[in-house]
Formats: sequence, C-alpha cells, structure tokens
Amino acid sequence: MALQTDFGALTGIYNRNGGEKPIAKLMRKNRHFALALIDLNGFKAVNDIFGHDTGDEVLLPNGFA
Repeated sequence: MALQTDFGALTGIYNRNGGEKPIAKLMRKNRHFALALIDLNGFKAVNDIFGHDTGDEVLLPNGFA
C-alpha cells in the first residue's frame, strides 16, 4: 500500500506524500540537503489538446515511449 501512496503510478518517482517523508527525516537529523521542484506551467494544455494518454507519455522518463 505504501508504494501506491508514496510514488506516482505513471512515473514511479516520489509524489508529494512520499517525498515529504525523507525530507522530514533529513530535517530531524539536521542534515543538509538540496531539493529541486519542477513546475510544469502550461502542461494542462498538453492534456487538453492532445489528450491524457499523450500527456502521460510526455511525462515518462524516455518521453514518447
């Protein structure tokens, strides 16, 4: 069940819920870390114009697989 709640089903990478756990652990240990976030401005248009299946393919690590 944790796999479903911590990782995106499509990409297999941490979602918000899963990403907060290791960040909280690092903060409790007073460890230095870097965090990069990507905002996909305008991505809704990809889904609206080309459909969600195409939007999903764009999000895959190798793109249009």
